[in-house]
Amino acid sequence: MRVKSCVPLGLLLVMTVWTRPLSAADAPGVSIVAGRARSIPDRRELATRYYMGPDAAKPYFWPLNGPGGVRLTRAWPMEAAGPGESADHVHQKSAWFGHGDVIPEGMELKHKANGISGVDFWTEEAGHGQIVCTEVGKPAVTVDHGQILTHNEWRTAEGSKVLDETRIIHLHNLGMQARFARS
Repeated sequence: MRVKSCVPLGLLLVMTVWTRPLSAADAPGVSIVAGRARSIPDRRELATRYYMGPDAAKPYFWPLNGPGGVRLTRAWPMEAAGPGESADHVHQKSAWFGHGDVIPEGMELKHKANGISGVDFWTEEAGHGQIVCTEVGKPAVTVDHGQILTHNEWRTAEGSKVLDETRIIHLHNLGMQARFARS
């Protein structure tokens, strides 16, 4: 398999990441909840939700919130565009990872997106591939760090598997100043 280009960083299965503010009275904390989207009414702040499921072309984080609930990415296309937000590029769902042109050697492709030689895991135009989360591991959480492992299959528009991916998602709570996520 060759990768031609890379990208930056109903009901869906959702991983929700919550953090606690850092203060003298309250130690920092991270908690990860796997299940359907829900709100937990306490002092915790929503850091992000990780959407994956049959209606998602690829797993994505949304909303992506900084300390104090500051929204870091736009709302559209997950909900109506807010003031000053554009309603373009339906594939740009907050924060996600994918590739624009994955060329599986030895596999004949029946559908191709316009101008793409391999499988398009970037756009959501006709003929695009899908990154399907097939397994979510048990969250590992310490006082200021949480991580979860997911297994994903990258599939053609017809559903043929192109590759397997193991993704480890980390969230570090650095207090009220910052959060740091890596995978």
